[in-house]
Amino acid sequence: MSEMTQEHTVVFEPHKPARPMEIVTDKKGDRWLCDEGIDQKKDLRSQGCWNCGELAFNRND
Repeated sequence: MSEMTQEHTVVFEPHKPARPMEIVTDKKGDRWLCDEGIDQKKDLRSQGCWNCGELAFNRND
């Protein structure tokens, strides 16, 4: 029976399932789900943020 004499290096880059996100609270107290690094002083919806009150979250209760 032969032995493996050659070493192998495995390069592994972890899968990133989603882009970096953050929760932002606007002046009215509404929470928004936004891409990380948006300008919080500008209109959140126009920057692609989602108003959390408009999203259907399911907690599987």
